Amino acid sequence: MKNRTTDWLTVAEDDLSAIILIIKDAGLTHIVAFHAQQVIEKALKAVIEEFELLPEGKPTNTPTGTRSGPTCSHNSLTKTPQKL
Repeated sequence: MKNRTTDWLTVAEDDLSAIILIIKDAGLTHIVAFHAQQVIEKALKAVIEEFELLPEGKPTNTPTGTRSGPTCSHNSLTKTPQKL
């Protein structure tokens, strides 16, 4: 397995661990949903990286928050919400 694939799966596993810790708190349902979406997205990026499904020169973002790497930065939390 490629290093980038392993990195993506590691950060996906971290999101899954967060879900396990908070899933019983009904007040955190929205946070559980966020982390569930993140698990799916990161697992999909792992598949894309492993099987090189993107055109050459267009890699997925660099996974952040790996246990041995930088801390995770949630850019989506700093963006201004868009009106529906």
